[in-house]
Amino acid sequence: MLKRYKNEFLSVIQQAGLDPLDFVAVETTYDGQLVFMLRYKETDLKFIARNDGQNSHSFLYSYTPFFPGQRVRMVGYLPEQGYDSFKTVLRGFQSWIADHVNECIADESVPDLWQALQAGAFLSEKSVKEHDESFFSEPEKVQIKIALISFQQATVEQFHPSADQLVAIEKQINYLSDAVERLNRFDWKGVAISTLIGICTNLGLDTERGRQLYGIFQQAMTAVLHLLK
Repeated sequence: MLKRYKNEFLSVIQQAGLDPLDFVAVETTYDGQLVFMLRYKETDLKFIARNDGQNSHSFLYSYTPFFPGQRVRMVGYLPEQGYDSFKTVLRGFQSWIADHVNECIADESVPDLWQALQAGAFLSEKSVKEHDESFFSEPEKVQIKIALISFQQATVEQFHPSADQLVAIEKQINYLSDAVERLNRFDWKGVAISTLIGICTNLGLDTERGRQLYGIFQQAMTAVLHLLK
């Protein structure tokens, strides 16, 4: 494919507000034919353009649609009437970006609440068995707040949250820290469980990594766990 045509794909990606580094561009073979292929990240989303063997300005194109959780084959070559101009390919590429890549990006940005629920389900196994409605003493409050600072630092080191995720985590832990001033032991443990599930959701952790987060929490709170029994 002529370089000027390859460059126009890059322009479309930039105009769509996407990062060109999220796409891998290669010339490869598909169905025994040489094609120019663009792949979005490590997903199965691909777009290919194929030259007419007799005309470097005439093309067909194909793509894989976005269907999460399924292995999807490429659609048949378009346009159906046969080779057409590069403008037709670009329109197809713009539609693929808008209808499939953007849908994939939107889906990636939504936390999997079912995974978060599974990751957090074990938190309640032994956490709130005794209905202790006594309040924390002043020294106990200080110990818990120090432990929560340690937990936050260890969480950042382990999971490397983005700037937005970090802000959300700080708010959640600050809320939990402030809650020791007004909640009894039983209610505070309930808020702690909700906070951990919220952090799991915010970080998009699966069940195993959710357990790692809880392990970090347990380790940070080791010195004060006797306060929560």
